[in-house]
Amino acid sequence: MSEPAQKNNVMDIDAEDDNEIPDHVHGASGDTGYVWEGQFTGAWSMLDDNQEGQIINDLQLKEQVRKRQRLTSMTTVTDSIVRKGIIRFMYLILDLSAGVLQPVAHDLKQSRVSVMHEATSDFVKEFFDQNPLSQMGLIVTRRGLAEKILELTGGQKSMLTELKEIFDPSPRADDEPTPDPFGGDPSIQNSLLIAHSALQSIPQYGSREIVIAYSSLSTCDPGDVMTTIQLMKDSSVRCSVVALDAEMYVCKKLSHDTNGTYGVALHQESFKELLLAHALPPPTTTKQKNAFNITLIIPLDETSTNKNGIPSKKIRQFIFNIHSEIKAGGYICPRCKCKYCDLPTECTVCNLTLVSSPHLARSYHHLFPVAPFVEIDAPKGVDARTAGQRFDGTMSVGTDVNRIIELCGNMSKDNTLCCFGCLKHIPRENSLRLLCTRCEKVFCVECDGFIHQSLHNCPGCE
Repeated sequence: MSEPAQKNNVMDIDAEDDNEIPDHVHGASGDTGYVWEGQFTGAWSMLDDNQEGQIINDLQLKEQVRKRQRLTSMTTVTDSIVRKGIIRFMYLILDLSAGVLQPVAHDLKQSRVSVMHEATSDFVKEFFDQNPLSQMGLIVTRRGLAEKILELTGGQKSMLTELKEIFDPSPRADDEPTPDPFGGDPSIQNSLLIAHSALQSIPQYGSREIVIAYSSLSTCDPGDVMTTIQLMKDSSVRCSVVALDAEMYVCKKLSHDTNGTYGVALHQESFKELLLAHALPPPTTTKQKNAFNITLIIPLDETSTNKNGIPSKKIRQFIFNIHSEIKAGGYICPRCKCKYCDLPTECTVCNLTLVSSPHLARSYHHLFPVAPFVEIDAPKGVDARTAGQRFDGTMSVGTDVNRIIELCGNMSKDNTLCCFGCLKHIPRENSLRLLCTRCEKVFCVECDGFIHQSLHNCPGCE
């Protein structure tokens, strides 16, 4: 009887197994299953019918509410204009320690390596799409060290190439085995110091940011990490952490002291959403309240015009200043006449920032975003046959052709039931309808996300 009692008092002191998460969780009835399978448990109970006998599903409403919550969390609800830094300099730090090699956890459908690769790739694409004037670098931490993989760059191709090489390395031509890119312990302090050394020379008009994708429950640092956190705070470097494991005090303090955010992923989609939330530029701090005049130049496009501004029939070939390769077309700096193949970039000779007009337009919308839409209830006396018109019982429906003409004419007058953006019928039950407070047009959840995340203009207000 004494052996079981002694076995219960034994504590696991192996630090290498602290990140282990059981693949399955036990319910009250003793059965096992993945946490993400819970959303499909008892799905038949979410089916119901309305007064008209149509089957409605609560899963659709829950999915719409989830999309709505994500959009509202990324939108600043305020009547005043919030100053944001549209020129950002960010380092993405990836935790490639042994924590990312843990077996498939109960909260993820795929391995942590696949989840991190997919989420970071989508984040890089979204970051450069929302911030075309910004730059991003890449740092990885493993085996107690930190390594800078890529310097600050304004092109997403190089970032995606490095991410693919890390998570899916190509086989070598020789017979030498490919080194394992994962293992050991992470080091928050070493990662922050490398990023700080690169960000301290950034001009004051640019925001300095660090986003850490963390997958461990410990950190192996050579010194006092609290001193490094204070250094990041004094240097106005905004640090944010997105964790695959449980909350850590050091990560929470880092994000809190530097005005960043700290999120713990609940599942695969949650990890991706937490990362994508950092694609939008955050509000500037009080230390960045001073405005700066920045010289932005739109260079001459040699693919369309010649030196006299006349459309060119023959595309010339140049040796570009960066990689010294011969390619057709490109851009010429108007001051020093250097050739560049991609925009945006900074001239290596005269330090001018070379951009294009679409880059300026895509950066400008962050300063004047579309106001958040408000949720409204389904109006009474509204029928789908009237395309949003209030049905009083006197409306006569003629032929199919006349009805289509009548629907197209009425949709723009009173769209209380149909979406003004896509003209799709919005069901009265288990569906969200959103109203623009300026033009008082009604939109569905899909159009709401498209307007606020991609279009950045309300079609009813234009």
